[in-house]
Amino acid sequence: MNLLLLLWVMVGGFLVNPESMPAALAWLRYANPLSYAFETLFANQVKGTRFVFDVAGYAKVDDVTGELFMSALGLSPKHALRDVAVLTGFYGGFVLGALFLTWASGSGARRRRTWHRHRHRHQVQ
Repeated sequence: MNLLLLLWVMVGGFLVNPESMPAALAWLRYANPLSYAFETLFANQVKGTRFVFDVAGYAKVDDVTGELFMSALGLSPKHALRDVAVLTGFYGGFVLGALFLTWASGSGARRRRTWHRHRHRHQVQ
């Protein structure tokens, strides 16, 4: 599970610009719920804001919009609603998967108990 989480963080847009990922790994971004959550939260924070980048040793850049900042990172504020819908789908899929696994493990336990009682009755007689 830790390796999966590490992979999700690496391709989710936190550490690597999605546009600079190799094509062989770029598809992992679409199977990653963290990338959708990151893009939505980032859009929520920077959309409609203006930034001033003033770092010692570099030229000062005034009036950078949040949308431009996002596009430089390979993200888009226009995808926020889509990202929320995809996250809802991931949530629903995980819930259905958990319910199925719970049901499957419970029905398997019932089969074992029934088989054990059936076997025990034949041994007693």
